[in-house]
Amino acid sequence: MRGQARRGCITWKPATREGRIVTAVTVANDAGTMTLGGITYRSAYRKGPHKLDCQLALALHEFGTDLHAAGVREVKFGSIYRWTNVRVNGETKNILSRHALGIAMDIVSFTDDLGREANVEKDYPDGDPLLLAVETAAGASGRFRVLLTPKNDPRSHRDHFHLEVAVDYTRADHTAALP
Repeated sequence: MRGQARRGCITWKPATREGRIVTAVTVANDAGTMTLGGITYRSAYRKGPHKLDCQLALALHEFGTDLHAAGVREVKFGSIYRWTNVRVNGETKNILSRHALGIAMDIVSFTDDLGREANVEKDYPDGDPLLLAVETAAGASGRFRVLLTPKNDPRSHRDHFHLEVAVDYTRADHTAALP
């Protein structure tokens, strides 16, 4: 497992497998929010619990240290698991999306330690420093296979960051890696 610097443990439960999720888990408190690596994750559209693959939960937990260093305290996401195909540059491909595997998250905003919310759609075009710091940290972390942003896919990702975990399914029991 990468990175030993962690903020607490992940409180998770096994979940019924859905779509093509390999090892489905839910990570939520009573309010329906998730805390991973000291960062609060809140849905912009629906209440939890939110189903995801344990690989995404672990990567977000480990990435919490990097987000915290960038000033992030809360992440607001649009979706995690959903049964869809890939959409790139405004076109839907005949390829199953990583959301259908539970290993991708669409993030609409980040809130910093002063309570300021940096919204991807509104603030990214102006070069918001928090959004740029998150983009840099995600790229440098090695935990993510793909990061789609308004910069590299303005037609399909103008209003969110698509963060897709770099999975490692070589372990016989993927949840054993969860702290």
